[in-house]
Amino acid sequence: MPLNRRSFLKSAMALSAATMTSPSFATKSGETMSIESIHNMTATEMRAKLLAKEVTSEQLVLACLTQIETHNPKLNAVFQIQKQEAIAQARRADLALKAGEPVGPLHGIPFTLKDLFETKGVITTAGSNMFKDNVPEQDATLVKRLKAAGAILLGKSNTPELALSDECNSPVYGRTNNPYDLTRTPGGSSGGAAAAIAARMIPFDIGSDIGGSVRLPAHFCGICALKPTHGRIPTTGHIPSYGDAFSQFNHAGPMARSVDDLELLLEVLNGPDWKDPFAQDVPLAASSDVKVNELRIGFYTDDGLVTVPEMYKDAVNNAVEALKKSGCETSHQLPEQVQFGGEILVEHFLYDGSEHLRNFVNANNPELMGEELKGWLSLGIDATVEDAQKANARLAKLRNSMIQVFENADVLIAPVAPVVAFKHNSADGTADSSMMQAYNLTGWPVATIPVAMNEDGLPIGIQIIGRPWKDEEVLAAAKAIESSLPALPAPVL
Repeated sequence: MPLNRRSFLKSAMALSAATMTSPSFATKSGETMSIESIHNMTATEMRAKLLAKEVTSEQLVLACLTQIETHNPKLNAVFQIQKQEAIAQARRADLALKAGEPVGPLHGIPFTLKDLFETKGVITTAGSNMFKDNVPEQDATLVKRLKAAGAILLGKSNTPELALSDECNSPVYGRTNNPYDLTRTPGGSSGGAAAAIAARMIPFDIGSDIGGSVRLPAHFCGICALKPTHGRIPTTGHIPSYGDAFSQFNHAGPMARSVDDLELLLEVLNGPDWKDPFAQDVPLAASSDVKVNELRIGFYTDDGLVTVPEMYKDAVNNAVEALKKSGCETSHQLPEQVQFGGEILVEHFLYDGSEHLRNFVNANNPELMGEELKGWLSLGIDATVEDAQKANARLAKLRNSMIQVFENADVLIAPVAPVVAFKHNSADGTADSSMMQAYNLTGWPVATIPVAMNEDGLPIGIQIIGRPWKDEEVLAAAKAIESSLPALPAPVL
């Protein structure tokens, strides 16, 4: 839905002002490139410009640092800024390109990282005062892969304590605000990442998703995110590990401003590390190999659990119509048992995750935990073996039932949530996350992309859900929708 008149005028005035006052860099050809144009580049575009020597890594890093210095005081999204080290790395990256050395797919591109993944020599708090002085001795597996690909870490992005909230309020760093409306949340738990990407502070970040934690912030902040098939990206170095059983629901996933970026990052991060027992050695196909017009598209706009406003249904229907125009066969398909996903995920937290979490906290300065975490730890204390057995039986039934939807569809389109970004301190767990959590239980790949805005200028996203290990089909469908619908305007800060 289009922006209202007030929001449209505000956007136009801000763009005009930026064009008049934005600093610029000189390119190889002697032409000038504004910082504004660098801010709006995706990682894929940055890569192309770097290889063409139309921009330098140092310019990219400085542009991102400028944006962080300008807007982070309002948003409170990123911390532990590695300014001097990042500039030094960027200069080395530029020298390597100048010398014609072979470079990785993310060479010279800056990024931030959700503050749950260990970063060697850089404080990693997991949003908790229990870890406020924690300096890891090694990088998480995915950080090693990003660095090996040439990416440059600028800092860490905010997350609620141990990722246990639909909002983004850390006892260590405080509350993160949504760049589209500072009185609203960017979502949780990868809220700092989503806010920073939407605000053009950074082209990409890597989040984690155990119940919607990359998809909800992407929906709230108007960016793209991918929860890949469970086992594609190792979560080694994630705090907390959740314990072996509950970890089957946790996914690491890229967050960015384009679907091309999601695929680029998945290519870098995919594959086992022989440390995470869930990570599998399954080849990743390219989305360009998918014939989109041959995909069978299923969709639903309501799971029967929560009321979905018409505007959110329209977002799904418009995306489906775009695929239909591409030649896709479309049909209404509601996976059986999908509405029970939230219930079953909670049961598994109560009967497995909570015990592991209590043991984890008790071994790590429990006197420093926040009040919300104390509430989580009180859950599941009276759980029995019989409770766990019933939960496992329900999980098996859900998985066996839901997979049958793919007899009639290759890809599903559905809402992310029946709400847009809500005011701070007004989360409703059932409404906020219920439409996402079944897909943590199945482990299927899910992309979230922005497709519309409501009457208040707040983003609306959709979920694009695929068959296990068919991430390329999800990405291909997402690209087709992305190219068919108008891009959302950037937030005005």
